[in-house]
Amino acid sequence: MEEAFVAIILAALVILAIYSAIGLSIAERRLKKAGVPLAVEIARLKGWVSSYRLIAARGMKEAQADIILHEACKRGLLHRRADGRYYLS
Repeated sequence: MEEAFVAIILAALVILAIYSAIGLSIAERRLKKAGVPLAVEIARLKGWVSSYRLIAARGMKEAQADIILHEACKRGLLHRRADGRYYLS
């Protein structure tokens, strides 16, 4: 009886972990879809963009801004210089 209970609890934890991972993946995809154009637009208007400019523009967290800027660099839209700012490629 206890073994069945433990198996049910473990199965529920595995399902919860998978569900959370899928949810985070979808949220990150949406963040990138909306944030990359914003970062490129800020860089075009101001000359450069940083995570702090994204935070000020949309009130997001620093980790979210970093994800957006990394994705923009991966797509070849922005590049990071030694000063820590991101410029149009």
